[in-house]
Amino acid sequence: MKSSIKPDFKFRDKRTKQEFYVEVKFRSGLFNNKIEWCNIQQLKRYQEYNKEIPVFVLIGMGEDPEYPEFLSLIPLSVAKYTGLFPSVAEKHEIEIDEAIPSKILWNR
Repeated sequence: MKSSIKPDFKFRDKRTKQEFYVEVKFRSGLFNNKIEWCNIQQLKRYQEYNKEIPVFVLIGMGEDPEYPEFLSLIPLSVAKYTGLFPSVAEKHEIEIDEAIPSKILWNR
């Protein structure tokens, strides 16, 4: 299906009314000291969508996808590669089970 090639979710910021996509990934660990979150074809596709509507990558990490131990919301403009260093994810860490204010999305 054509819709399956889009990022996972489309949202609208309540305050700014800005639409954005979120691509969700879960990883249980690192590969070559990086978080491998996508392949090159996926990255190129997300970059095309990002030209029209901002795309963010939500990365969960831990043992169980239902209960991630760590969450990071990274703008695609920062997630430029298929593999991310943990320090990049840590810089964009968000709290589990808490709303995300507009300033977190747009002022990073």
